[in-house]
Amino acid sequence: SFTDEAYKEAGAQIVKSAAEAVRGAQLVLCVQCPESDVLGALDKGALLAGILNPYKNAAALKQMAASGVTALSMELVPRIT
Repeated sequence: SFTDEAYKEAGAQIVKSAAEAVRGAQLVLCVQCPESDVLGALDKGALLAGILNPYKNAAALKQMAASGVTALSMELVPRIT
């Protein structure tokens, strides 16, 4: 329930799209695999970590590999205690 103005006052920059938000980022965390336009906006060498569902997102993985993005699919990380 925070307003855009409250975020701006705290120093955040408000942008119009997810693709614009990830430009220049070295690390991007996600809950779902980003859409193609967002993947295309990631810089070479950026790290994308999140639930990427790699077995159903082959095209997205190819796009990341071709653009030099490192992907860490969190659901494939072993869970040990």
